[in-house]
Amino acid sequence: MQGACAEDSTLTHGENYLFAAANSPAALVSSETGIFADGIQPLLTKRCVSCHGPHKQKGGLRLDGRMWIERGGKHGPVVVAGDAGGSMLLQRVQLPLPHEDHMPPKEKQQLTPTEIAILEAWINTGASFDAKSNITNAIEKPADPVQTEVVWLGKEIAPAPKNALAKLSKFGATIIPVSRESNYLNVGLTNSKPSDSLLMALAAVRNHVVWLKADCAGWTPAQIKSIARFPNLTKLWLNHSGIGDACLAIIDRGPALQYVNLTGTSVSYTGVLKLLSTRPVNALYLFQTRVTPDEIAELKKRFPLVGIEGMGYSVPTFPSDTLILK
Repeated sequence: MQGACAEDSTLTHGENYLFAAANSPAALVSSETGIFADGIQPLLTKRCVSCHGPHKQKGGLRLDGRMWIERGGKHGPVVVAGDAGGSMLLQRVQLPLPHEDHMPPKEKQQLTPTEIAILEAWINTGASFDAKSNITNAIEKPADPVQTEVVWLGKEIAPAPKNALAKLSKFGATIIPVSRESNYLNVGLTNSKPSDSLLMALAAVRNHVVWLKADCAGWTPAQIKSIARFPNLTKLWLNHSGIGDACLAIIDRGPALQYVNLTGTSVSYTGVLKLLSTRPVNALYLFQTRVTPDEIAELKKRFPLVGIEGMGYSVPTFPSDTLILK
């Protein structure tokens, strides 16, 4: 839908708490061995394979090998390379424990914060099944939201009105503080349907929203323009939202915006070039877009201070798959 706007979780338990974990990232992920084979697969085997393995596949999903993970389940891919926030695998383990879609089920042993950090770092660094480079640096010293967001914004903020939060929740939004010490908010709209009514509810807490996952299709240009102007918005997910080049010029209006995720959209090199030329950001994710690997390399050369990630990605098909041609 070109021309119309139809895409992190951060640990908050302190800079050094990961080092105290018995199953520390360094112990599970070594620079001397394969990240997936020696770090990720054992974790999935321990926590997930009893329900998603060779003997049982809840939701049509298996997690006991590369082929099955890439294939996904009945709801589609569970891992989006470079986008942990947009990956169903991470979304499910981070849902509130009472939520019916939370994984693992509440009666089973849950993933530890360290294990979630390992999965998140693996996905955000490309979800490679072959890489042997060390990803522990990405998870042993997680960014402190109070330092990277609140201090950068200059001050803390009073709590958002409870009635405004309750109204926003009715639209299916997930709302959590960016940290235990802050009233700034991380809002997820994955399960919401874009509308002017939703936008009004969101605008009621516009000063509180620091991270916004607007990864749902159906946004209009005017709605995106309004969201992008939220004064304290630093991270914006528009992955799989249907956004195209015509909307990119609107995104640059956000005064605090530092991170934009455009995974799974129809944006092209031309649109991204215009965005970065007008309003550079610190990080830009372009997985599954029309921007080619050669164009990614060119953008990195032209904008060396911007962290640009992106490459073609597709879910493989297998002989047992049923393909419907329309």
